[in-house]
Amino acid sequence: MKYPRIARILASLGLIALCAAACKLPFSPTPTPDAAATAAMQLAQTQIALSATQTALAPAPTDAPLPATAEPTLPPDAPAPGTVRYVFWNFQFDMPDYLAQDVNYVIVPAVLEGDDAFPGTIQPEYLSITFDGYIIPDAFHTPEIRVYPVQEFIDISQQATDMFEQLNYLLTIRPEDIPYDAGLPFIPFWNAGQIFNAQAKFVDFQSGSGIRFLSMYAQAVYPVDNYNIFFTYQGLSADNAYFISMVLPINSAALPMHAADPADYEAFINTFTTYLQETSALLNAEAPERFTPTLSALDAMIASMQIIP
Repeated sequence: MKYPRIARILASLGLIALCAAACKLPFSPTPTPDAAATAAMQLAQTQIALSATQTALAPAPTDAPLPATAEPTLPPDAPAPGTVRYVFWNFQFDMPDYLAQDVNYVIVPAVLEGDDAFPGTIQPEYLSITFDGYIIPDAFHTPEIRVYPVQEFIDISQQATDMFEQLNYLLTIRPEDIPYDAGLPFIPFWNAGQIFNAQAKFVDFQSGSGIRFLSMYAQAVYPVDNYNIFFTYQGLSADNAYFISMVLPINSAALPMHAADPADYEAFINTFTTYLQETSALLNAEAPERFTPTLSALDAMIASMQIIP
């Protein structure tokens, strides 16, 4: 009787295994791959071939940088957090939201020489911005920003012309040290005198530049206090077309709200110059945050100002 071929092979392998076991020899039979193993090997070879083909077809790597991730689109120019933007006429500024409850404006009519006006009240038509519910309710001065047309002011006032020239000169040389009694340029013209200045600093705005300082005006010898001092900015647009005057009440932690009358008024008069010099030095030594509102906040407000063409 003939065995099938596979039977003969299995029989031979069994005989060889028995011989190896009897002789106690190491034995590592090589298995014959079955159909599943053959199929797996063929699949692996096919995958390797496909991978090689894809690698050959892929573009060669370069040193070119990867495309940058698109930056988020920035919003248009907007006021800084904690500020409110106002635009009146052709004048724009960003105000700290705590500075006042409301802001209003009016166009003030011109006052000409023929109107029986005092010399200091002669002025062209101008923009007046006022503040309701200002942060300092108890103050001598009314918070206000004025925007004057320069050429129209020059045409009717020699006093204004001189003031603009003085301011332009200061903005050109920008001295580092300004004496306490320098008599800095100031508009509007009041029926009183500038007795001192402190914290003088040149500050640019978006359409020009100017100088800010603390001051007090008086008609007589009187102690300096928070009720009477004020913060002011006197600025000119870069094209000399507009003049900006800012007057805002301010308080210093170094001053009393209402100064007491001197016990010896005559002695106070005799030492008034020294007193003003010392008071200016005292205020100059104060940090910006020791004022209400802070000098930093007011400087930022100035920097935001813009004359819109």
